[in-house]
Amino acid sequence: MKNRLYNYFHVSLYRKLLLAFMIVGLVPFVIVYLYLIFYGKDKITQNIISREFENLQTVITASQNTLKHINNEISFLSKLDVIDDVVVGDIDERLSRLLIQKKRDLNINLEFVVINGSFTYVTSSAKHNLEGIYRYKKELQRAITKRKKSFIYKNTLVFYTKLYASFNPDKFLGYLLAEYDLNNLSSFVAKGKGIYGYFINPVKNITIQTKEKVTIAVYKSQGTIIGKNNLVVYKKLHSPFLQNWYYVNVIKKEKALDFLYDFIVFMAYMLPLAIVLVLVVGFVSANRIIKPIKELTQSVLTIKQDKDYKQHININAHDEIGKLSDAFNELLATTDNALERLETQNRIQLKRFTELITIFNAIIQTSSETECIELSIKKIQNLTNNASINFEKQEGEGAKIYVTNFEKNTKELYGCITFKKEDLSENELHFYNSIATMIALQLERIRLINATTQASRAKSAFISNMSHELRTPLNAIIGFTQYLITYEELQQEQMEIVGNIENSASYLLEMINGILDIAKIEAGKMELHYEKVDTKELLVNIVNMLNPLAEQKELTFSLDMKEFHGDNIFIDPYFVKQIIINLLSNAIKFTEKGGVTIHLKMLSSKELQLSISDTGIGIEAENLAKLFQDFAQLDHKIQKKYKGTGLGLSLSKKLAQLLNGDLLIKSEGIDKGSTAVLILPI
Repeated sequence: MKNRLYNYFHVSLYRKLLLAFMIVGLVPFVIVYLYLIFYGKDKITQNIISREFENLQTVITASQNTLKHINNEISFLSKLDVIDDVVVGDIDERLSRLLIQKKRDLNINLEFVVINGSFTYVTSSAKHNLEGIYRYKKELQRAITKRKKSFIYKNTLVFYTKLYASFNPDKFLGYLLAEYDLNNLSSFVAKGKGIYGYFINPVKNITIQTKEKVTIAVYKSQGTIIGKNNLVVYKKLHSPFLQNWYYVNVIKKEKALDFLYDFIVFMAYMLPLAIVLVLVVGFVSANRIIKPIKELTQSVLTIKQDKDYKQHININAHDEIGKLSDAFNELLATTDNALERLETQNRIQLKRFTELITIFNAIIQTSSETECIELSIKKIQNLTNNASINFEKQEGEGAKIYVTNFEKNTKELYGCITFKKEDLSENELHFYNSIATMIALQLERIRLINATTQASRAKSAFISNMSHELRTPLNAIIGFTQYLITYEELQQEQMEIVGNIENSASYLLEMINGILDIAKIEAGKMELHYEKVDTKELLVNIVNMLNPLAEQKELTFSLDMKEFHGDNIFIDPYFVKQIIINLLSNAIKFTEKGGVTIHLKMLSSKELQLSISDTGIGIEAENLAKLFQDFAQLDHKIQKKYKGTGLGLSLSKKLAQLLNGDLLIKSEGIDKGSTAVLILPI
């Protein structure tokens, strides 16, 4: 059934178009309808909540700006010269008129009040001046003590500021207060069909509202409550005057979702009509589309059968099908010319490519820069039959040759293959630029080969000179000093001098040997000689050889091979022994008390791990990376006591890597010891 249905539509473009019209016309309609039913309610709810948060912020900003403006007004009034009337007593003439006028300007329900330092009324903006003790005296004193700029009593927010005489800034006159009725905030709340808002202080249980409030269990800085009948959105005011206050908007879900419910009913009635309309439009449109396509198909089949590409296809259509037939006619008319031009271009490109290969094969055979340039220019002249093409060591008109300066790591102009650009086509310019690139690459190659050869010769000469000129006399010096030490007629001071000479010569010889070994490794002249070695016997011999050094410093010296289950292992014993002796010598040298432990184990059937742990001076984390640098020495009192070349760990690291292994140093810090880990492949 599935295959039959597939074949029914697959063999007919007309049926495909009809099916496409139905899918395009009905599927979006059905998807929208189902989306509205299952997800529309939630989507609209979220959109309402998002919009209401913006409305909340607008209301909060407007209300906070109003309160800030009132506070600024009393601050401004307190600095006017008319405040001096509190002293002179001319309040009826100027000060009270000023307060009344300012109240009119603000046009909100509030009163300005002036009291003296004894909290007694002086004047106000009220119709009848108040007398006696200020009615909010206790609350004002409490706010002054807590250094607040305002206080709230019941539904009244009171701003205040201190008054000082203009003629004497130190003379305290009293207080200017603005009593703001919080019911004014109702002018900011949302009003409309199915929505209302209110301000609330849940701590003091004060509500400024137009309708009943909704009970909220816990107030956060902002939040949303989606109830059965209402959507509640609230946000906290970040105002120094209204602390712990929130603005709340309540939206009736019934009103908010009325449009959605009506639209769903409308879509349900429109669905059958949409199905009929899509079917009719689909049948008509599919027939109109298919008819010229059938004509075009038949014409193409005729051209294919007759192989006559000069035929002209006539399709009576002015839409895309007509444009397609016109384009097909143009294609037929230009195909032969295009094929001929393509064949000509292919022959030219093949010839150019062959010429490039010929020139490149000749260039790469050159061994000097002069030969490279001369041969390249000669080849170009022969291929182009143009003797005017030449090479200049300066910038000119033509293909420029840039080579890399490896010391500065920059590209520099080497010269230019000169010719007149206006006489050449774009392809010919590419041809010459390609040759210039080939020449530049060969010049860089020649320079690199020469530099590498010179460096190799210099290194070989250095190693040879070091070996013959330094090691031979140093060995002689060490031999003579050892002979003098055994000479019995030397005095104590002379013995010390001779001993210092021997130590210095031995130190210098050790450094030279290390440098030579490192140079050989880097030059690739250090040869490995693998053989089967009894690993346990090798370690025991090394421990016995270095044990006297540990005994001199009263250090424990132990070898743990419990986790090692191997026997004879295929390694280079000379280099492995040299690495282990270097590591053990360092561990003993830089450990004053405690001991050194050697732990041998198999990481796997193909890897061996040797760990050397000590209780010595330890290493700071930032210095661990420096240990394997040539001549690296740490700043420590024991380091200064025991003189070293700083090459032992560097040489050991290189030898380990030469053996396809690695060497790591671990430490938890100064005076916490360290561990050297040698990993070697078996």
